[in-house]
Amino acid sequence: MKVTAIANGPSLEISPQETVRHLNGEIAMLREDLARLVAELDRRRHEALDVKRQVKRHALGVILTGAAVVAAPVGLMLATRRARPQRGLLAKIRQVRDGLSRIVKRRERVAAQPAVLTTILTAAANAAGAIVIKKMLERSLERAVNRSVSRRPFLVGTRDQRSDVA
Repeated sequence: MKVTAIANGPSLEISPQETVRHLNGEIAMLREDLARLVAELDRRRHEALDVKRQVKRHALGVILTGAAVVAAPVGLMLATRRARPQRGLLAKIRQVRDGLSRIVKRRERVAAQPAVLTTILTAAANAAGAIVIKKMLERSLERAVNRSVSRRPFLVGTRDQRSDVA
């Protein structure tokens, strides 16, 4: 016989047969719970894979998805058709007419070039800016190298000088 204390109460004597019966009861309850869970999962699997039921349940989403699947290639086709340059005599005449109307509306913009002085000043400002940026980068790189060398003095010098220090 086995002696067992329950919740700091009096000790009880339980026979091995009683222990086996108790464990069999627990196992049976666990099997029933597991069987219920497996049945529920099986029911949900059948429900999730039932296409007709899912289409009925989510009709709006299916319609919108179908419309998007159809509209995307149609829109792409229309966009590429409009992006193509127009060919043919009528299209070229239309382009020339549009160009001439733009020329008539704004004569001052036709073949307008910046003054020579403006071009020279722009080039000089670009060159000065490039020089300033280059100098700033050189100085910051030099500072970074000096900081890393000062933190690790064993990197300075030759191999022979390092062996003398150690």
